[in-house]
Amino acid sequence: MKFKLSNRERWLIFMTVVMVVLYAFYQFFLSGIFDDISVSSGKLNNLRTELSLTQSKAKILERLELSPLKKLRSLKGREEQTMEALRYISGIISRLGLNLNSVQPSASESVVGSAKAVTILLNMNGSYDQIYRFIKELEQLPILIIAESINLTRTDSGIAIAISLFVYY
Repeated sequence: MKFKLSNRERWLIFMTVVMVVLYAFYQFFLSGIFDDISVSSGKLNNLRTELSLTQSKAKILERLELSPLKKLRSLKGREEQTMEALRYISGIISRLGLNLNSVQPSASESVVGSAKAVTILLNMNGSYDQIYRFIKELEQLPILIIAESINLTRTDSGIAIAISLFVYY
């Protein structure tokens, strides 16, 4: 059984086959790629938004951070700030009953970003609980003191601690 098809019918069948092949290609190959592109585009937009929010928060925090430092520097010099920090630290040490072996404030200052800091080295002995409470109370002080390094050593009488503190001003 032979079909006689006209040119018009051949072209219609050919175009239908081409359309079916293109539709199948789109469904099996391109739609997955387009879905991946849209998901990636959405993630990129979310990350851009998050980045811009984070940058604006950083600018606000930087302004908030710098204004108290400028006020503090105008009110207190490096020596006054170091003496105040030593008063707070000695109060904590005596209140907790730690044995202070040595205190070594540095004569030079360190520049950390836009802030300046003086390093204080402390060597002391005490129990684990006393040292833990000392570190916790450092966090509660009204001035900014950050522990740069902490070295703990077990001794016969408890724990020896060598701590390097940054006092910011």
